[in-house]
Amino acid sequence: MSGLRAIPWVFGWTQSRQIVPGWYGLGTALEAAEQEDLGEIIDEMHVSWSFFQSLISNVEMTLVKTDMGIARRYVRDPYIDPLNYLQIALLKRQRSHADREEDGLEHRALLLTINGIAAGLKNTG
Repeated sequence: MSGLRAIPWVFGWTQSRQIVPGWYGLGTALEAAEQEDLGEIIDEMHVSWSFFQSLISNVEMTLVKTDMGIARRYVRDPYIDPLNYLQIALLKRQRSHADREEDGLEHRALLLTINGIAAGLKNTG
């Protein structure tokens, strides 16, 4: 375990623009303190305690660097997504031509996308 370091984890969070360790939970904690009528104490801590000031400042900086739109792109599975898009296109095509005779090749392609997505997600539903 001596070789395990936090640097790659932090680097990964930063690269994907999530930076979750820098902000996650603070909002919930501050909201809970507010609900417990500790808002004045929180305000006093922010005015008079340099540690708390630095904490809030660091979280603000982290949130400015956070971009969940970019982060969302990192968590999409690049192997399954094309199958999802293909499945959507096939379903639209099938529904728009509901009055025509079923195309066996198109139907098979749709079934293959269902199987491929289930296999990629490692479940069937």
